[in-house]
Amino acid sequence: MSEFCAITRRRDIESQIIKDQEKIDAIRSCMISSTKMSAQMSGILENFGNRLEKLEKAVIPVHRQTKDLQRLQENLGKVMDSIENVIGYHNVVKRNQAIINTDAAENVLRYTTAMTDLLEADEFFRKSSPDSPELRKVSSLVETGRTKLLVYYETLLKSSATCEDPKYLLTAITSGLSLVDNNEDSEKTMDELKKMSNWIFERFGSIGDFSDTYARTREQIFAQNISAVKEAAQSSVSKETPAKKNFTIRRASKARKSIGKSKFSRSLSMRSTLNKSFSIDTGSSPNPKKSAPVELNVYATSIAFQAFVRLADREIRVAQEVLPEASVEDVLDKIVSNSVAQLNMTAEKLLAELNRCDNEEFGVFIELCPFIKMLQKIQSQVTSVLQFASDDNRRFIPKTLRKMESAAADVLQRYQEMVQQDKPKNNLPDDATVHNLISDALYFLNSLEEYSDLVSQVFTHTGKRQGGFADYMIGIIGAIALATQTKSFQYPDQTRQKLFFLNNQHYICKKLTSSKLSKHIESTHEEFVNNQLSIEEEKRRDEFLDLWIDVKRNIDLSELKLSTNKVSGGEKQKLKDLFRDFNTSFSELNSVCKTLTVPDEVLRNDLKGEIQRILLCSYTELWDAGQKKNDFTSKPTKYFVYSPDQVQEMIESLFDPSN
Repeated sequence: MSEFCAITRRRDIESQIIKDQEKIDAIRSCMISSTKMSAQMSGILENFGNRLEKLEKAVIPVHRQTKDLQRLQENLGKVMDSIENVIGYHNVVKRNQAIINTDAAENVLRYTTAMTDLLEADEFFRKSSPDSPELRKVSSLVETGRTKLLVYYETLLKSSATCEDPKYLLTAITSGLSLVDNNEDSEKTMDELKKMSNWIFERFGSIGDFSDTYARTREQIFAQNISAVKEAAQSSVSKETPAKKNFTIRRASKARKSIGKSKFSRSLSMRSTLNKSFSIDTGSSPNPKKSAPVELNVYATSIAFQAFVRLADREIRVAQEVLPEASVEDVLDKIVSNSVAQLNMTAEKLLAELNRCDNEEFGVFIELCPFIKMLQKIQSQVTSVLQFASDDNRRFIPKTLRKMESAAADVLQRYQEMVQQDKPKNNLPDDATVHNLISDALYFLNSLEEYSDLVSQVFTHTGKRQGGFADYMIGIIGAIALATQTKSFQYPDQTRQKLFFLNNQHYICKKLTSSKLSKHIESTHEEFVNNQLSIEEEKRRDEFLDLWIDVKRNIDLSELKLSTNKVSGGEKQKLKDLFRDFNTSFSELNSVCKTLTVPDEVLRNDLKGEIQRILLCSYTELWDAGQKKNDFTSKPTKYFVYSPDQVQEMIESLFDPSN
């Protein structure tokens, strides 16, 4: 059995060996076939490589010859073009002379095309034949065309920058409106100007004459617009302003508020000087050495400054669109320089008037306040607008403002010093009413109230004084209080002294409390008006009433003991003394007070009521006692001079300004 298995296994192995041998034979046969095919393919590739090498050697020379031929053809074309250009350059004068001799405005496109042709020929001859007659002919024709283009360019400038309607400019400035050009023809002209400028500044190497023409033409229109709107402003004010007077501070203040409804257009055209009614010595004549006041025209000047900023802003925008960037600064300087010089001259006149303020001229400061305020408002704007201009032109408004602020601070300081001065007594009011220095000082402060921020800024910017408007008012009030006290001592009698002091102190309190001034003071000095000044007024009232209390002391019946029967000799003499002392003191005081005035009705009635309260009760008691014991004298008319009713009537008639 095992032997049978071994035989079977051997047979299987032999069978497998036979199959494997067959596969090996098949593989060997394939390898022989592949070797033959590889040898054949190698031969084919070698043959193909040889043929390609032969083809390359044949094609490359032909390609090189073709490129050379193409290059020769291109060079020939360029030569022919150059020959045509040269021929064209030699014929350019003949071809374009008729066009150049016409006006550029007839056909701008044709004219600029001809000029381009001439400029190219000019450049060619300058490089190739600098001494040739052809260059001279072309250059001459170029200059002719340049001149005609300059004329046309100036015409475009004038058409695109016509003078604005001054009324429109004035309305735009006062109302804060933008300057808008609604003229379609003007817009078309401006577009044409831009195109023309671009062509000129691109084609011409030297553009100085065109830039100068641009600057000169625009400067003329610029200056005319400013002058026209200034005249319109002056005319608008003149229609609302009465005939010019030498205005006091009061008149100037009232007139300033009556002219124009806009915040800025109030009476700036008037000459606000302080005439004799503001001077301390009403009998003195003006100083003959002083020059006569000039017409300030502050409102018109302020409008001119604002117009300058508005129009300069427009000019810089137009210049940036029309001119090369390198020319903008120089051209803008030329446009604004003359106007800057004119405005500077005007500002210097205003500054001179401000600097000459003295005792009779302080009203001009109030007139110039809106102008200074306007400068503060536009100084940053003008610096921005004129950023491309020279330093002198860009900084002229800030410099003017600094000068004005410095002069304003000096004026305010001089005014306070003037108030503090003691002046001759012949200027004192005979009726002991309010002194014009006091009333004018309060009018001055009240007029300044509208510009309280300006006053504070002036002191801050100049550093010439500590504090703001409220502190300045405190200083002025202290100065006029001191001046009032000093002047009161110049009266010959106590009655006038004390009533003058009272009238002026009451006037100060009343004016402060009835205006916005008290709010400014109380913002930094609480209860100054209600406490300090009111207490001072009460003190002056008591001092004046003490004069009447002294009269009352003459009728004191406390030591008089009248018997019920017959009057004793001592009592008779006492009654006589009482009546005589009262009659004398009352008569003297009454005779003085009849010449005095208390302008304020409330104060006048209060004083008369207090005087009656002081005298009538005691005097009635004395009168009744005398009537009951009329045997104390044999001459009753000598002692019974004033009845109580007469005393009351006499007191009622005192201090009345209508008497």
